[in-house]
Amino acid sequence: MPKTIRELAEELQISKQTIQKTIEKMNEAQKPNKKGNRYVLTDTDQRNIKIILGLESNKSDKEIDILNKKTKYRSNKSDNSSIKSNKTDKSEYVYTLENQLLSKDKQIEKLQKLIDQQQILTLQANKKIEHLETKLEKEDEPTDQKKAKKEPFETTTRKGFWQRFFSK
Repeated sequence: MPKTIRELAEELQISKQTIQKTIEKMNEAQKPNKKGNRYVLTDTDQRNIKIILGLESNKSDKEIDILNKKTKYRSNKSDNSSIKSNKTDKSEYVYTLENQLLSKDKQIEKLQKLIDQQQILTLQANKKIEHLETKLEKEDEPTDQKKAKKEPFETTTRKGFWQRFFSK
């Protein structure tokens, strides 16, 4: 029975966006047909979406029953194969983690270089500031000496208002 994305989302108890993203990831041959602006999901479309989302296996119920019977007789072999598959899964996981570590190491190296450069620039800026401050101090010294020479002269000749008014 054909369903819309909303109906399927309610049935599976997932969001509509999840189903829409799943449909976008499908190749053109697997994508469901549209009627107007809506997808009409046939039973095979629904099954494909469920398989992609991991809510349903790729095998039919009869195939699953046959596999279950075989696994009962071959439990030891399946244990070994599951161990092997776990090892391959773990090795793939380790490989991806190693790649991530390498990329993080490269990022750390770049950041360390940037920090070193920033420190160098800060030191250079501080040196320039100190140099300019010393220049200003040297330029201010002559004016300070002139003031110091004028001050003794001015202090002796200065009199208050009343002294100047009544001293004559």
